[in-house]
Amino acid sequence: MSNSSSINISDLGTPIANWPNGGCEIDNFFKAQNLIFDIMLCGDFAGAASVFAETCSGTCYTDYVVGDGSNYANAYFDVASVRVFSYFTGSDENAALPLSRGVSWTFAAVTVVAGLLIGIVV
Repeated sequence: MSNSSSINISDLGTPIANWPNGGCEIDNFFKAQNLIFDIMLCGDFAGAASVFAETCSGTCYTDYVVGDGSNYANAYFDVASVRVFSYFTGSDENAALPLSRGVSWTFAAVTVVAGLLIGIVV
């Protein structure tokens, strides 16, 4: 994926499915969304006993996840950017190439530096 600020829809090819909004008021069913970055400390790869034992002692979950939550007080990860594409029906000089029905995709880049460790369930 390139770092361009717009999407060129001509590069996407022909759609293979279409679900028009004909009989459904989509805004009644979908509201604002949340984007969650989840770090699986003892996930399929990192928590596998054979992989974990190569660099760490003990067991991943028992020794490094369960216990004092302050162990993660300074845990963070950097996300260089998040690309968000959404429909835009008005006029905007920054909008990308128009689609066939006068609808354009717009682009927003969000830079995130999170000071959170999300998704640990003890």
